[in-house]
Amino acid sequence: MNTSLWNTMADRWAPSLSGPGPQAADDAQLRARACLPLLPGSVTILLVEDDAMVREVMAEALQELHHRLIVCADAEQCLGALAGLRAVAVLVTDVAMPGTSGIELAEAFRRSRPGSPVVFATGVADCTDATAALGPADQLLLKPFGGAALLGAVSQAASLAKDLTGRYSRGGGML
Repeated sequence: MNTSLWNTMADRWAPSLSGPGPQAADDAQLRARACLPLLPGSVTILLVEDDAMVREVMAEALQELHHRLIVCADAEQCLGALAGLRAVAVLVTDVAMPGTSGIELAEAFRRSRPGSPVVFATGVADCTDATAALGPADQLLLKPFGGAALLGAVSQAASLAKDLTGRYSRGGGML
C-alpha cells in the first residue's frame, strides 16, 4: 500500500467516478460478519466513514493488519453491527458525518465496551470537539494522513483491545 493514502485516491477511482463508488455492506451482512469467530490474537475493527472513496482506501489499508474488519457507511449502521458483536473491538471513525457524529458514536461504543480504544479521523480544521472527546486509549488522525499513520494508530489500538480481551476473559467479566 502506498503510504500516502490521500494522494492515491484520485488515481485509484478516476475510472469509476461516474459510477456509484464502493459501498459498505448491508445491515444483514454486517450482523453476520460480527458473529463470525475471531482468529486467535485478532480483534474486530469497526471502520465508519461516510465518504465512499475514503472508506474504501482506509478499508484496503486496514486489511493488512489481518483483524476482522467491519466497514460501515454511517454511525447507525455501525451501531447495528455493534449490537451483535460480543468481542472487544476497536472503533475507527470519521468525526464529522451526517446524522450521528463520530463523537456521539464513540460515546455509545464506550458505553457498551468501557476502555475500548477509538481512533478518530477528521479533516475539520477546528478539531477542538474531537480532542475533547479523546479518552486515555484514543488517538486522533488529522486528514490528510498516510497509510503508515493509520496502520500505526490502529495497530496500537488493537494491542490495547487485546489486553482488554485478556483481562476480561481472566477476570470472568464481559464487555
